[in-house]
Amino acid sequence: MPRVLLALFLLGLPASLAAGEAQDRLDELLGVRLDPTRCWRIRDLFLEREDFKFYLNDGYLILSEPYHGRDVAALFLAETSLDSGELVLIPPNTGERESLARFTGETVLSERFTSALMLFSDDTAQQLIAEIQSGASAKPDPAKGEALRERWSPVLRNILEGLAARLMHDALSQAPLEDGFFAAAIGGGRHGRFDAVVDPQMHQQVLVGQAAWRAERRFYEIWCQFQSRSVRSGKRERLQSMGALENYDLDVELLPDLSMKVTAAADFVPGRGGYRTMGVEIAGRLRVSSVRLDGEPADFLQLDTASATAAARRENSLVFIMAPAALEPGRPVRVAIDYEGTVITRAGEDVYYVGSRANWYPRAEPGFTAFTMTFRHPAQLDLVATGKLVETSVEGDVRTSKFQSGAPIRTAGFNLGHYAKTSRQTDGYSIEVLANQVIEERLKPQSSAAVLLPDLTGPRRRGPYPVRQQVVVPAIAPRTPDPAARIEELADSDADAFHFFLERFGPPPTQQVIVSPIPAGFGQGFPGLVYAATLSYLSASDSPLDKMNESDRQFYLELLRPHEIAHQWWGNNVSIESGSDLWMMEALATYSSLLYVEHKRGPEALRAALRDFRQHLLGKNQDGEVIESAGPVSLGERLMMAKFPTAYRLILYEKGAWIFHMLRGMLGDEQFFGLLSELSERYRLKELSVDQLRQAAAARLPKGYDDPELQDFFDQWVYGTGVPRFSLTFETKTAAGKTVVEGVLRQQGVPDNFVTPVELRLEADGAKPVVKTIWTEGPESAFRFEVAGKDPRVLIDPNERILAVR
Repeated sequence: MPRVLLALFLLGLPASLAAGEAQDRLDELLGVRLDPTRCWRIRDLFLEREDFKFYLNDGYLILSEPYHGRDVAALFLAETSLDSGELVLIPPNTGERESLARFTGETVLSERFTSALMLFSDDTAQQLIAEIQSGASAKPDPAKGEALRERWSPVLRNILEGLAARLMHDALSQAPLEDGFFAAAIGGGRHGRFDAVVDPQMHQQVLVGQAAWRAERRFYEIWCQFQSRSVRSGKRERLQSMGALENYDLDVELLPDLSMKVTAAADFVPGRGGYRTMGVEIAGRLRVSSVRLDGEPADFLQLDTASATAAARRENSLVFIMAPAALEPGRPVRVAIDYEGTVITRAGEDVYYVGSRANWYPRAEPGFTAFTMTFRHPAQLDLVATGKLVETSVEGDVRTSKFQSGAPIRTAGFNLGHYAKTSRQTDGYSIEVLANQVIEERLKPQSSAAVLLPDLTGPRRRGPYPVRQQVVVPAIAPRTPDPAARIEELADSDADAFHFFLERFGPPPTQQVIVSPIPAGFGQGFPGLVYAATLSYLSASDSPLDKMNESDRQFYLELLRPHEIAHQWWGNNVSIESGSDLWMMEALATYSSLLYVEHKRGPEALRAALRDFRQHLLGKNQDGEVIESAGPVSLGERLMMAKFPTAYRLILYEKGAWIFHMLRGMLGDEQFFGLLSELSERYRLKELSVDQLRQAAAARLPKGYDDPELQDFFDQWVYGTGVPRFSLTFETKTAAGKTVVEGVLRQQGVPDNFVTPVELRLEADGAKPVVKTIWTEGPESAFRFEVAGKDPRVLIDPNERILAVR
């Protein structure tokens, strides 16, 4: 998971405020205006921020008033047609240059602009002033400064609202300038308004991005993001995290209307010292009423997140907390937060949807830790949660249930409803399956209207005039699916899938797994708690599954539940360090579900599913662009983009599954399953990086393999895009009583330097098949066979081990 806490562009307008010093400091910050006494007419001023180069050729530069002794903002403005600024950025690697080109059409950003509103907590102001004092053409112009102050200070306030917590944190804690951030809102150029960011607190410190709209949906598209020049060169290290929350104790009261009141307590362990402030994320629909540090009341602000952030995509707000004194690194502070709100909605009679599943409690830097959760809830409802149920009691119409995680976990969740239940035991583990007893409203079939038909027996006379009679055909009430009808069958298959994974991957983090329904079209796998879509409980003949295409129906009936169960290993046992690693967990869970399908129905079922995945990836968006071209799997959440609204799911899950299938083909089954077992054991309750995956896989390659470190494979399939198209031509001749086949394998749709092993199989009448693997060498690669048979035929990749069109 990428580092987001207190990172740039995190906050928006205050959602709720607590009186005290925090409120006063926020008011002071939002009162900062541009300073007319520090306004200059400038020419040829240069500013360098890591990989960004700003050339302020001609225009005006004005600084803001200081905030607690620190400069926090500056504005460059080109006023005339001859004025301009220019921003130059050269991404340091091919993948990020290609990413930039997808949005701008160019691999290098060279943008002329007319405005740059800069906010910062680093030494940007000092660098600008030093440039002015060192001889850059600059003439003070306080009169112009007054005009700019009136016109631009309201804009500045809006931007300050979006950066309030970070600016307050850095200023009030007197954070070192080298740890500060820089952000510029660039306007007036070819590409519209976009952001240029440097933040040493981010996992990848340099970012360029822009807000975009598609079908009334807002996206924040990251054009490129990479490690800063100083980190790449080794001049500085990436900053440690601000801190983590450990040893949670969550006390939850669910009221009859299903709103919740919670006291969440945890140890905040500072990663770096000297700071007075801390921040935690929580669902935006929940309102914080009080905060305590080591039992004493603390000032706080709860602020809504700006739409440009990962926090906003999670619909989170941020709770900004002020400590009475600087925090010591490594010394825990017990944080207690009281809050309330609603995350549960009714989806039907005794059917409930739990929203904000990953952020219903305060979150900081993700990590493995212990959870204790106590729920008081209406006794007529069943409540299940992550961990082991250690205590339960009923008093009146309220049930109290206490859960403990046992092993450290990263995420805790709960679910509730009026469930049918069954369970299975396998190898000392318990698999409990729950089902709603009534289907949610959105899936109930609609009754057809009554129909009036003419009586075809002819007119009847009851008077002087014939009267045509009508026959009323009553409405047909369609069968309503029963989500609990297959519960025993599902328990058998869920337990069987769990056993299949257990044999191959080793022990998961918990001794019990509960599979529970969620009235939605997706699933989710928490430690010991699986949310499975209602559709995965139904039969193929039930509506709406009976109207789906075969691929979608297979997803719900065969893939979704094993995928989420597999997350017990991939995501809950083994985790990831950063957003560029995210694809591994989803790809491993997806491919694990395919392995289970193969186990149940044979290799052809797996290959058929992979063919569907390939077809999805080669589909096109509304602009006619191939979905796979949206970007490599390593982009992670950056694949959520306006032009390709389905790219994130298809590329991370389905192309990712293909990547592991191709690794399996290279390693062979014995080494491939050995790799999965090794990853699960070596990285148990740890974070796995892509490079660690590459090294572990390379160590299991056959001796003499042409890509011994798998560098080409990962560069092409993980960090690159493109699906090769293979075709071939060949000629035959007879020599020494044998048929000689000589031909050319052609490769298109990928760069000329794309190399991959391709299996060719020669079949001929009267002879055994001959198999040969050749490595592509550019657009054309020669091959040669000798065979004793006649009428030779050459098949490309007959076992379908490569994501390719043939």
